[in-house]
Amino acid sequence: MTLQPLFPETIPAVLQSASDRLVLAARSPATLRAYRTDWSAFVAWCHAQDVTALPARPETVAAWIASRLEQGRKAATLARGVAAVSCAHELAGFESFSRSRVVHDALRGMRRTLGTAPTRKAPATVDLLRRMLDIQPDTLIGRRNRALLALGFAGALRRSELAMLDVGDLVPQEGGALLAVRRSKTDTDGAGQTIGILNGSTIRALEHVSAWCEASGITSGRLFRSVDGVVCGRGRNPTLS
Repeated sequence: MTLQPLFPETIPAVLQSASDRLVLAARSPATLRAYRTDWSAFVAWCHAQDVTALPARPETVAAWIASRLEQGRKAATLARGVAAVSCAHELAGFESFSRSRVVHDALRGMRRTLGTAPTRKAPATVDLLRRMLDIQPDTLIGRRNRALLALGFAGALRRSELAMLDVGDLVPQEGGALLAVRRSKTDTDGAGQTIGILNGSTIRALEHVSAWCEASGITSGRLFRSVDGVVCGRGRNPTLS
């Protein structure tokens, strides 16, 4: 994986060391993108306040937390922002804020103000999923969506796990299939796991996947790909990427 500078405003040279590359590789791409956004926001705020962003004083970080709290940011977002600022300081050779009592007190006050209970989303039921499948159009996109929804439900898969699946990861078996999930959000070391997928009489996950592969002509590589607005049954070839 080619690593781009995580924090452009830090000293570029420090990002070239082997140890720093390992630090970045230990974090997911989504986390790195969030860190870049948080760090840019912190630098912009420091410039507006005419204070130093790197190295920043603990009081500066605490004031930034208070400012974001007033803007209505969630507890998880604020905590991630502090982690991003700490990471930037570590990579640039400065002390992080992991032991700063001032920053810890600010985070503790934030949690008491907002609470830390996450917002729970209602789970998808079989009846709800069936309605979602039924409203999909009879197009290439519709068939892909049915396959995504049905397989995701049957395997309790995250969106990121579905996006990384290859055709070869789904191996047909009697009465169902074995699905190799090579990496997931909770599997940070990439050990992977194999799960069983049943077709089922209601969801018919494997039938929807087969219909998608047959319509799209996919025989290898990524199982789910983007579709360039092609409607089935009109004699046009799908454009997949």
